[in-house]
Amino acid sequence: MAQTPTQPLLNSSDDEVIQKLRKLSLQEVLKISLISERSKELMESLQIKGTHLFVRVHNQITISIETGSSDLDFTFYLEPDVYWGIGAYGRKKKLRTPRTVLVEETNHTDHSEDTSFELKNSDFTMQDWLDHLQQIFNYRNIDLLSFSNQSSAFDIDDVKKVFKKATEVDIGDTGSYVFNQLILQKYFPVKQLDFEISQNSRVPKNILIQNFAELSITEIDDRETTTVELDELLLMNSPAIRMDIHLMPAKQLNKFLKLWQKGSNPHMDYLCIFYKEDEGFDNEIIMKGIKYRVISKNAIRKFKGTGAEEVDLVEGGIDIVRLDGVKATIQIVEDDCLH
Repeated sequence: MAQTPTQPLLNSSDDEVIQKLRKLSLQEVLKISLISERSKELMESLQIKGTHLFVRVHNQITISIETGSSDLDFTFYLEPDVYWGIGAYGRKKKLRTPRTVLVEETNHTDHSEDTSFELKNSDFTMQDWLDHLQQIFNYRNIDLLSFSNQSSAFDIDDVKKVFKKATEVDIGDTGSYVFNQLILQKYFPVKQLDFEISQNSRVPKNILIQNFAELSITEIDDRETTTVELDELLLMNSPAIRMDIHLMPAKQLNKFLKLWQKGSNPHMDYLCIFYKEDEGFDNEIIMKGIKYRVISKNAIRKFKGTGAEEVDLVEGGIDIVRLDGVKATIQIVEDDCLH
């Protein structure tokens, strides 16, 4: 294995090894961490702290880890390192022991330092890789688990067995409506759900009524003409709701806000409507007949939805008040909402 030349380094005391590890590149340190249990623990002692961990299931499976200085992508099951087998849902890609892992490092301050390399450990299962990375980067959570780009080729039971739970689940263009339903079945309940819809498709009503900390509904293709009906909006039971502007006509959004003021959607206290740079919206129609207060863009407020683990920051916005005195913040912003 590629790690063999570095093994003599481990003959020193722990303190000496740690000092030497600090002088090595991340590529070298990662390779050393695979040699033994001791080398893994020494790597952990370097206190390279992960700040976020994302898992993307697409044509491959990628574990992305953010640190203070760089972003790391660990990609598994690249061709020809793919294993097909028969499972409960037919012929699917199985999460068997990966032969190789492609690692891509992006430096936050100097892209000339960006690099890519391969790691190999013939004894590591997919579960071993996840456990190893979570341990050496001192980060145990999976913040986001996203499914997209023909991810339906993977065996959902295998995926669930390894990636047991995540704070947020994002369902994109998986290539299969049935697979989408299986994701919801396997990972329900979840605190945050991002559901991407295509033309003529709908978000299941049994999903809309759930009390997610945050529910986000977007379109797979910006050119689609799908809309979310008013009765679907009224079913939503989440404190924080995020949607594309073109999913809701301005007049429909106006009616929805007026109904909220009268008592509908009792849990909602944050609504973000986001748009792309080349899209327009009519704020006057949206807010017509509604008493509101515009908050300065310089005002940054903390927002934490019911059940959410992290506090998000809201810049500016529009505050409206319900008849019973409950307040909600509306944001109409370009591209994205909570920070």
